[in-house]
Amino acid sequence: MERMLQGFGKGALSVEFDEERSVASLSRGNCRAEMGKHSDVFWKYSIPPLQSVQGQDVRVEWPVLSAAFRAVMFAASRSDRRPVLRGVCLAADGSGTDLVALDGVRMAVYRLPLAGPTGRWIIPAGSLKIAGRLFKNEKTLTITLGEGTVQFAGSAATLAVKTIEEAFPSHREILGRTSQRTTITTDRLSLLAVVRRMAAFSPAEQPELHIRTGEKRLYLSMEDVFTGTTFRDELDAEIQGQPLTVAFNPRLLQDVLNEAGGDRVTIGLESSFAAASFRGGLEGWTAVVMPLRWFDDKADAA
Repeated sequence: MERMLQGFGKGALSVEFDEERSVASLSRGNCRAEMGKHSDVFWKYSIPPLQSVQGQDVRVEWPVLSAAFRAVMFAASRSDRRPVLRGVCLAADGSGTDLVALDGVRMAVYRLPLAGPTGRWIIPAGSLKIAGRLFKNEKTLTITLGEGTVQFAGSAATLAVKTIEEAFPSHREILGRTSQRTTITTDRLSLLAVVRRMAAFSPAEQPELHIRTGEKRLYLSMEDVFTGTTFRDELDAEIQGQPLTVAFNPRLLQDVLNEAGGDRVTIGLESSFAAASFRGGLEGWTAVVMPLRWFDDKADAA
């Protein structure tokens, strides 16, 4: 829209609306542009008027819930290929509530002691960011979990959000497929600092950070294929189970380690290529990241 207006240059514009065709026309002289020919596809997603949303009402401490949303939102997809993955799933079973985000490569789950409601609502991540800004000074909110709509009501504002009506992958199945034949526990901030340094050194679109377990040490390395340089570092760690080497995208690890919280992080591994679980200082928080596939001749580089 902004580029279109710039293209018309300075001066007055003529604006016309054709309700029959759902088209808005902008013109200046012989230059004319039409917008909204396909806007009718959004009509079926119309949001009910505020205060008319009916459903299960939950009174929440907004700073706590907002922080929980932020702790999983990093794992929501940014791709339009599967719109359902661009949201955060609020899955309530009556005894508690799971906040879940995933993009096919990683997943974050935060279990909250929010009892009462039952059901699933997929809230667009972009709408949650708006709610975070809109209610940043609120202490408590009333959230109405309706059919196809979630409404946030504070003391000075109300926000109704249309949920994504598609099947969300079962996060319980994904968690059930993770196991911990090998566990690594180390200082979270120290590991984060190493991952950040190595990520900054690699210009590759798909960097590979290799982690090899020793007796009481982690050996980390990453090769810059463009310059032939290998970066190495090592950390103290508590390691249980079989020794192995695993490779991750360091940029994905940064997101996980940023949100894990606490002083220590524990990584659970079944093998070099199975999904790895991450747990930090946030009680009820778990992340899952798929390792990278790498060739056998790179194993020695780690």
